[in-house]
This record gives sequence, C-alpha cells and structure tokens, in this order.
Amino acid sequence: PPIKLHYAPPEPGGDCPGSAFTLAIQLSGELTVCQHASRCRIRPGGVFTMDERFGFHLEAMAACELVLVRMPRQAVLAPYPHMKHHTATAMSTSAPGTVLLREMVLRILNAASGLSPGQQVAAIATIIQMLGMADFGTAVADGSGAAADRIRCALSFVELSLFEPGLTATTVAAAHGLSRRRRDELFLSAVGEPVSAHIWNRRLSIAAGFL
Repeated sequence: PPIKLHYAPPEPGGDCPGSAFTLAIQLSGELTVCQHASRCRIRPGGVFTMDERFGFHLEAMAACELVLVRMPRQAVLAPYPHMKHHTATAMSTSAPGTVLLREMVLRILNAASGLSPGQQVAAIATIIQMLGMADFGTAVADGSGAAADRIRCALSFVELSLFEPGLTATTVAAAHGLSRRRRDELFLSAVGEPVSAHIWNRRLSIAAGFL
C-alpha cells in the first residue's frame, strides 16, 4: 500500500553480524528511495540496491509491488566493493546487463522453493556475480564509461582467477589492456584499494571462510 518507511539500523554504521545488502526489483507502481546522498525514482522494471548497514527511506504515493532479495553484505561487497557507492541508484533499465539480472532473479525466485540448499547458495552466488557487473549509467571518477566497464570486467576476472597461482596485478592489467599505473588509479578510484591488495584480501577472505 502507499507508505513512507524510514529504516534505521540497530547500530548505525557498525558491522552488525548478519547485515544485508538488498537488491530490489520494481514490479508495478513507483517508489522513491533515498540513502546517503542518493535519491532516485524507481518505475516498473526498475532495479536498485540498498545497504542495510545504514539508514534509508522508501516512499510510495500509491500501491506498488516489488521484490527484495536480501544477501549477506560481505558476500556482495568483498568481491565488488564499488557496489557500496551505488545504493539508492537506479540501474540503466534497458541495459542488457540489467535486463539479464532482472529476468534471472525473477526466474530464480519462481523456482526457489524447489531448489536444494546447495542450489539456493549457488543461485545467490550467481545473483551476486551479475550484480557486480551491473550498469548504473555512471562512470568512475574520470568520467569514462569505458573505464567503469574495465573495472567491472577486471573485478570479475579476479573472482574467476583467484585460485590460479599466477594471478597478479600485472596479469589483471595485461588481460584488460591497462598499464600498471592506470590500472591502480582506476582501482583506487572505484574500489578503494590497489589491485594487489584486492587480490590478497579476497584470497584471505575465502581462506577464512574455509577455516
């Protein structure tokens, strides 16, 4: 129904165990969503994200329907730290990546009740990987859409190659046609850490999970 919702986390800005990163798909009606300094209007077919570690505001002037997929926050932000900068931001509705993500999520939800626990985990992992490649119609700090796409591709390349002994910052740069200096500039701007640090942080995170 029409609603004004204000959400405040139990420990604002704190690392609450079990905090979620939420993917939302608007099925009908319109919704205004705000978080941090971002504010956007979501229409039918729209896709956006929210970080439940921080407060947010949702407002619908008329009845609407939406699907929410709550995922472990660290499972999303560890491989794709740039996602924390894109909450309450509408994805490019007609972009092929957004269309694929939206349709895939709706199909998974239709089949979810019949999936085994292992298949459910695999489905969430697939959603997270597609979310990491999402197109928000925005670029990294240098204003280049091509640069933003390179960052997304490089992050995905790292995830797929983490268990390769030869994975280094140099191989990531070579695979995406970047110089070492340019590669680190883009990563620092979009991800907040150099490529080498990102690789080792991801490996350590996975090792900790295994332990």
